[in-house]
Amino acid sequence: MKDSAKRSLQIAAKLFLLQGIFGIVAMIISLLNGKVDIRLDIVCLFLGYGLLGCSESWRRKALAFTVFEIISFPIFAGLMLFAPQLILFFGKNDGRLEPFLLLLGIFWYIIVLWQYKILSNPLIQEICH
Repeated sequence: MKDSAKRSLQIAAKLFLLQGIFGIVAMIISLLNGKVDIRLDIVCLFLGYGLLGCSESWRRKALAFTVFEIISFPIFAGLMLFAPQLILFFGKNDGRLEPFLLLLGIFWYIIVLWQYKILSNPLIQEICH
């Protein structure tokens, strides 16, 4: 059972790393377009690295970041539905609702809920102590 929980923690950590890499790519694209875009996703690189080391303090930070994502995703989804002109994707916006982006957001939200389940699991807390 602990091996399965540890494997789930490693997958969650790698997803955090992937999110951080996407944040860096988005920042680079914005810089190439002549805009400075500071992304919160870069924090995920540190969170993922800390989770790979099974650190309890990084698990708590990752859990807090995950709760922030769980709260903020519905807000951004609502903006995409009701005010799509306010949302930028890789520094571009043509004012239309992009169904692909909405589906991508829903998919990512499901992943974030799974990460929350993993990070709040008592076995994971035991592993990280």
